[in-house]
Amino acid sequence: MEIRWDTLARSEWNRSVDAQGAALQQHWSYGATCTLWGRTILRAEIIDQGQRIGLAQILCRRAGRLGTLSLVSRGPVWLSSIPIGTRIEALKALRQHLPSDGPHIQIVTGADPSLDRDCVEAGMIRVARPDPTAVLDLDHPAETLRSGLSGKWRNRLVRAEGCGLTIDRCDADVTQFQWLLQAEARQQRNKGYRGLPPRFVEAWHALDAQAVRVFSASNGGAPIAAMAFLCHGTSATYQIGWCGDTGRALNAHNLLMWHAMDHFRKRGIRRLDLGTLSNRSSPGLARFKAGTGAQVVEFGATYVNSRLSPVIAGMRRRRARPPLARPKPL
Repeated sequence: MEIRWDTLARSEWNRSVDAQGAALQQHWSYGATCTLWGRTILRAEIIDQGQRIGLAQILCRRAGRLGTLSLVSRGPVWLSSIPIGTRIEALKALRQHLPSDGPHIQIVTGADPSLDRDCVEAGMIRVARPDPTAVLDLDHPAETLRSGLSGKWRNRLVRAEGCGLTIDRCDADVTQFQWLLQAEARQQRNKGYRGLPPRFVEAWHALDAQAVRVFSASNGGAPIAAMAFLCHGTSATYQIGWCGDTGRALNAHNLLMWHAMDHFRKRGIRRLDLGTLSNRSSPGLARFKAGTGAQVVEFGATYVNSRLSPVIAGMRRRRARPPLARPKPL
């Protein structure tokens, strides 16, 4: 097993990961945007018996006394059908051959549940379960996509279409959607959820303006809702959504999402990632995403591998032990 670091050009990397329908986190532009934010990005080419079998984009940063913290998010991306044993050796090699000094903590969130067993066999400890993700297959005629909408979702779309709303693209310049980034920052503070910082979209736009799509809905000239998407190869990812009181009353988000679906379909985007479905924290948003007819896709759990793994495993075993029975009074 051999790991080659930072050997592929951007075009070849993207061509390889796009062919496998890889997630946003394994696309070149994601790493390049993180680099603008001061993070270190390593791109690994996994070689077995002279053949390239996988790719992994790894986000690294220093974590004080803990050493180097590396994150393989939604990866590695396997380029063909790989035997389980080979995948396990590849995971071990990614950690052992990382070009860093001192201690190293490796975190892996698998692209699909099949990686869970690989991580366990590679000596990793599960630390978090994933939420499922909603993914839309856009490789269909508009009529087929519309018939795939749930009844309530489609009814809200029909009502929105009759409200005379104006849909515009506002992504030619960052100043056109700066207000949306500010609105998203307020949402994150007020609702207490965590996601990529809004300025991540701005940085992505600076790298590749054509890979950002922002749609807004207006009523009487005033914006009442907006959505931002990041494009990567033949896929797009729903990144930001904002809707005011008027927009909610007029079902503006249904109209915006349908407009985005049709826009991407016409331009060869085959896969639209709508993000996680969390019935616990955002049940309304989960219903909205599911109503588009999207498929529910399961990802792998989050695993950690480091010198701390035995400590974490020991703590879990102690928590799993049944409490000692109290002695009966004499």
